[in-house]
Amino acid sequence: TTYYVSINNKQGNSNIVTKTSTKPDPVKKDFDTDGNDIDGKKVLPESTNRYTLLWNLSQYRGIKASANAIQKGFYFVDDVNDQAFSDIDLSKVTFKTADSQDVSGIKVTRYSSISDVPKEIQNMLKANDITVDGSFIVYSAEDPQKFFERYVQTGTDINLSFDATLNSDFDGEYTNKAYEVDFGQAYQTNEVTNKVIKSTPTKQALNGEGQNINDKNVARGDKLQYQIEWDLSDFKDFNVTKDQLAKGLSIYDDYDENKLKITNADKQAFVVRDAQSNVVPTDLYTLTWNDQKGAWTLEARDPLSFLETYGGQKLTISFFSTVSTAASGHIYNTAIQNNFGKNIETNQVVNHIPKMDPKKDINMSLEDNKSLDGSDIALGTVFNYVLESSTRPANYGGITEEWSYTDILDIGHDEYTGQFIVKAKFDFKLADGTVVKAGDDITKYFTATYDANTGEFKITATAEYLDSINLDVNKETEQGWIAYVQVRRIASGDVENTAVESYNNETVKTNTVTTHTPEPDKPVEPETPAEPDKPVEPETPAKPEMPQPAVTSPQSVKVVDSKPRTPKESELPQMGDSEDPVLAYLGIALGAIGTLTYAGTRKKRYN
Repeated sequence: TTYYVSINNKQGNSNIVTKTSTKPDPVKKDFDTDGNDIDGKKVLPESTNRYTLLWNLSQYRGIKASANAIQKGFYFVDDVNDQAFSDIDLSKVTFKTADSQDVSGIKVTRYSSISDVPKEIQNMLKANDITVDGSFIVYSAEDPQKFFERYVQTGTDINLSFDATLNSDFDGEYTNKAYEVDFGQAYQTNEVTNKVIKSTPTKQALNGEGQNINDKNVARGDKLQYQIEWDLSDFKDFNVTKDQLAKGLSIYDDYDENKLKITNADKQAFVVRDAQSNVVPTDLYTLTWNDQKGAWTLEARDPLSFLETYGGQKLTISFFSTVSTAASGHIYNTAIQNNFGKNIETNQVVNHIPKMDPKKDINMSLEDNKSLDGSDIALGTVFNYVLESSTRPANYGGITEEWSYTDILDIGHDEYTGQFIVKAKFDFKLADGTVVKAGDDITKYFTATYDANTGEFKITATAEYLDSINLDVNKETEQGWIAYVQVRRIASGDVENTAVESYNNETVKTNTVTTHTPEPDKPVEPETPAEPDKPVEPETPAKPEMPQPAVTSPQSVKVVDSKPRTPKESELPQMGDSEDPVLAYLGIALGAIGTLTYAGTRKKRYN
């Protein structure tokens, strides 16, 4: 009987002239290490394929063949994808009969190219139009005659089995087929196919308005929303082994806990959404926070069930944070997707935090801006405390939601005059396109309050100012402002003053300024006057000679009223009115003595 062989759509006569049934039907199968048929399924990177080949010899039972036909040999050629599998341990290839008995007498060789194989094999491949791509494996009967007698003539099928683990960098689809070659004639197996699951998780850094701000500057108090795309799009019609399943399906983020704050409210806002923006129920996953390490992990509770629902989609994870007050430098962030033990990193996002330092100073006036820090200030002097804001950086990605200054004046030394002014540090544009130049008066964009009991002066940017500097055009350039607060020095002594700037409700102290006010000069006290000389006692005047009156007989005094009475002032005697010459001279003498005494008293008082 003559039978035919067909390979690569070419048909030719065999050289075997003994009876046969049908042509061989070699089979290639594709299993995982758990024994599951995975032909046509997607597999994880670095998975292991357990390939089996059926060397179909059963139809040769009782066959007789010439020595020439037998010497053409018995082979199995396996064109393994060398890009997918670069290292296969051929020492672990097994050969078993259908009843699991070991088969011997088969040699296994992997050739890197067709030019490396022996001439007879090259001729065999060429005769059967077998083309191989790169390296390939050849299984050959070491002794064709013994192999014929032991396995071919007895019709004993042989199962070849080997494991091939995917290269770590291999990506995409890979196929495999082999060729059974008996008596010089080749028969192709079926082709098996697999595709490596590919996940490309991504990450974005967004501001409070949802704008992508990767690689932009941010400032203390800025809200950062990290958005991660959890890529499960390739998890349809896939296979995982028990060992792989035990490693779980999760996603992990290690944020910079030294530069970011995450509050309980931020944790509550954590959300996962599907491709249609529906919220993924929290009972389908566990979320674990590690505040000390600055990390969180989200893990599917039942991975296979989770993938039945969300496989084939890209889920979006959002978590929120705030830039810390003392943060500076750079914030780097990368998330890691774990596909059953295979970790895939997202792209890295970065934001920069330039140092923002508010400054305080003292000057005499807007015209005389020489610093008076560390100087003497005279009592009663009117001067300015200068509050210079931090400089918001150019290429800014955040949102300025609040900006203010608080200065506690020393009310024992300084009296607020009720006057302040604010000037722009840099140019900026208003919504209508008007340009405000550096140095322009922008007081109208600020409000101020003052508590006379505590000395607290607070100046706050209005919503109109914040809206203006949050325009995209103004985020491209530096922004800031300077306030001048006028006070009067009302007491002497040493005075220290420190202000506090608040930016997005995160506060930072300024430097401390100091001044000294000397005590005022005391008035010169007059000298104590010298003790006056003792006044000279006046000489006692000589007793005047009394004129002798003419002798007359005494007059009787008519008693008008026996009762005493107080004379009226008009009735008080007046010197010089008496007709009695003795009384007149007595009055003169007494008057002279009185005049001298008064004169001495006045002299004493003057001196």
